[in-house]
Amino acid sequence: MSVFVSRVAAWIALVGGTVALFWGLLSVFGTPTPRCGGWRMQAGDVCGARGYEEQLAYEATRMQVEAVVALGGGLLLTLAGLLLLARATRTFADDAGPDTGRRKLLAQREGWRYRAVDPDVAARYPNVGLSRNAADNDYSRVLSGDLDGVPFDVFNHAYTFGVGVGAIRHEETVFLLRLPPCAASFSVEDAGRVMPAELGPLVLTDELRRACVRTRVRDWAVVGSTLVYAEAVIPDSRVARIPARLADLRVVADAMPSIVFSAPHID
Repeated sequence: MSVFVSRVAAWIALVGGTVALFWGLLSVFGTPTPRCGGWRMQAGDVCGARGYEEQLAYEATRMQVEAVVALGGGLLLTLAGLLLLARATRTFADDAGPDTGRRKLLAQREGWRYRAVDPDVAARYPNVGLSRNAADNDYSRVLSGDLDGVPFDVFNHAYTFGVGVGAIRHEETVFLLRLPPCAASFSVEDAGRVMPAELGPLVLTDELRRACVRTRVRDWAVVGSTLVYAEAVIPDSRVARIPARLADLRVVADAMPSIVFSAPHID
């Protein structure tokens, strides 16, 4: 769940919880008012089979049940909202805050290269189109290395879509794995749909489909003989996810059918 979605969900839960709590308190401290249809009953009135006292007792019971449900639900919604808001705030601070150095330590431990900022990433992958249709591209916390003979780069990519008041700033963690020369470029969506569609029967074999599902690598692409995968920003507090994700991507790369690499190039 992205930080934006988490914050929206948190505020919806907090507002809903506050309304429910307020409603519950009104039910607790309110005075039951027996009514029959749209009019207020007086002592001695009869509404259907219930007299004034019976209707009063019914309204009091209804308000008690309403209070319990509203207060319980409001409390749960408020707690859920506070937890979501705390999580979103912590994640945002971790993602957007200063470099903590954890990726650098990971690089030292794994024998990789680390750069806090590297504007040359796009130049190293000219055919991937990292900056296409976007502006203000920033490449930060860049890890470069070799995974069992497969060169890779992992980095945070921040960019802007749109202009003026409609501009949206987005950031994600991108994984790029260099592959042997490929016959075509294609994308796989939700581990089951290949674009362009005519390559589907050739590319998405049962073995590759199983690899995608097993590793939960569901949306990825091969562009310019590079495996491209992106997900929500991996915060420094979860840096161990990076080598684990690289291993998953290597499983996916190994499961690609040989025709991807051996067939004549398809334009």
